[in-house]
Amino acid sequence: MELKYVPLTKDNVFEMTRAQMKIFPTECGFFQYNYAVTCNKDYWKYWIVYNEENIVAITGLYSDFDISDTNSIWLGWFGVSPEYRKQGIGKKVLEFTINEAYKLAEKYPIKFFRLYTSDTENKEAQFLYSKLMDKKEIYNHPDDYNYDNTCLIWTKSLFKDSIKDWNNKYLGLKEIVKQEEIYRKIFFEKNKSN
Repeated sequence: MELKYVPLTKDNVFEMTRAQMKIFPTECGFFQYNYAVTCNKDYWKYWIVYNEENIVAITGLYSDFDISDTNSIWLGWFGVSPEYRKQGIGKKVLEFTINEAYKLAEKYPIKFFRLYTSDTENKEAQFLYSKLMDKKEIYNHPDDYNYDNTCLIWTKSLFKDSIKDWNNKYLGLKEIVKQEEIYRKIFFEKNKSN
């Protein structure tokens, strides 16, 4: 299967959000996608992944933190469309995204590629993460959202540096969940005309 990676633009933000909501029906990335196309930060980027004319996956990179402080870039909205799972697409897309993180590390002081996930909500992805990532840690910051104590952070060292644990540093997931609720309503209103 040949995959084509189409960067997110203001022209395909609705298509990207529809694909994301098909993969993650209870979540909405409309805020993050709009921010990515307007923020002028080249480390906020997303891709729609196609096989021929069919959307098979989505992926992205971002950092809500000062990269100089965390030396980290984060995986954003990575997922495979339900009808294309168990075909090796997730591995190919995650490897593509890690390669893009390496490219950003030529410009920024990035040493670590990280992601957060739920051990139960994204159970099928854990096997893939265990193969491609280096370390898993539990995230349970007392003031943040943590998927009912199932939140995990996976880290990959990009340059064989010893991994600096995230160590429960506040992620801001509580704010992201609030944004998603607001922007889900905005997306559905605006999507009617698109």
